[in-house]
Amino acid sequence: MSTLRRFATLVLCIALLSVPARAGISQGKGEIGFDVGATDYDPNVSISDSHGWLFHVRGGWHFTERLQLEGQFGISVLEEGALNQELSVFFVNGLLNLRPEADVRPYLLVGLGRATLDLTGGFNDEARAFQVAVGGRLFTDKWKTSALRVEFSRLREKTFNETSTHHSVAVGLTWRVGPG
Repeated sequence: MSTLRRFATLVLCIALLSVPARAGISQGKGEIGFDVGATDYDPNVSISDSHGWLFHVRGGWHFTERLQLEGQFGISVLEEGALNQELSVFFVNGLLNLRPEADVRPYLLVGLGRATLDLTGGFNDEARAFQVAVGGRLFTDKWKTSALRVEFSRLREKTFNETSTHHSVAVGLTWRVGPG
């Protein structure tokens, strides 16, 4: 079983076993969740023209209805025959919720962090990374404790002395946590 599958299975089990508290987006509320999707790697560093699968885990805190700070850990894997390419990221993201009172809540995201690119043969490099994204949450219940999250992101990093831009699309679930 690949690293991505083991990681995804572990996080999915944790997410499904957790019981979220009553909460919506507002000051003093937390949020946990995960995303799955695809990454379009920069052709300058990719082993193939194919897309890699991604998996992200997130956790954040709402300082106000509009402003949120979140941590994000993710991995994107591209396997092409005997070749393997893996991009691991860790970000601290700032989110601006554009319509916090609506049932569909769009947001803008800016993140700073680290990216590690691992290639077949034990070659890897780590560098600072920057991401920008647009997305939205669609709440799935009347108490607004869980939401479907869709996000389009652009990540820039400079591994192997090459500045690279990767684009991703992800869909996931989030749960609100915090005092009711």
